[in-house]
Amino acid sequence: MDRLLKSELYKFKRNNTFRVCVLFLVLIVPFSIYVLWKDTDIPLNGAEILLSRMGDNIPVVVISIFISTFVAEEFYTGRIRLILPHSESKIRFYLFKLVVCSIAMVFANIIELGLYSLIATIGWGFDPNNVFNLPGFIMFIILQIIVLCAYSSIFVFTAMLTGSYGKSLAINIFILLFAPNILGFIDNILGTQIYNCWPSQCSVLAGSFQIPFSTCIEVFLSSLAVILITTVLGCKIFSYRDI
Repeated sequence: MDRLLKSELYKFKRNNTFRVCVLFLVLIVPFSIYVLWKDTDIPLNGAEILLSRMGDNIPVVVISIFISTFVAEEFYTGRIRLILPHSESKIRFYLFKLVVCSIAMVFANIIELGLYSLIATIGWGFDPNNVFNLPGFIMFIILQIIVLCAYSSIFVFTAMLTGSYGKSLAINIFILLFAPNILGFIDNILGTQIYNCWPSQCSVLAGSFQIPFSTCIEVFLSSLAVILITTVLGCKIFSYRDI
């Protein structure tokens, strides 16, 4: 294993911020299920609650906090000057940060969704309406993972660009809150469908156990485009940046 990647994984495993973020997500699950049970008509069985949570910004915002701190800590402590003596190592550093942050994003969401499904299954059964099927579930998981990686790519880009926890977190929250509305406005003016490429909309489009093939391709390519654009641009900018 690459020494730099091994170092990033080691720092991730010892990171207390990530543990706190996951603990917070775990603690809000019972409260969220109670709110859904009291105030909505969403089916609460184990299978369908997985679908109802897609596009939820809470875990994405929480893990964006971890990503901002995980990246900005290198700038704050000055460690980045010791591990990035050459431009080539800058690109590897960027990519490995992205890999680790994507792992964190996916892992935290799996824990949260698994707990949602477990509690809902105990309370209302797993699949009384017969909506679940294994091939559809596998495709659902694959698409949701690439959507979460697209989110991580955006957050790593802003954190590397700013080198600051506060600035990157503020930008990330602004993006999460307003980017969908801005893209929707652009679509209305220009007659485009850019909004459908945004991760939150991709997550909703893929929120089914019977996803049409055309939707699978659309979600996959849209998320991949976000990852490639932010990563290539981020690596380019970061490689020329003075540390």
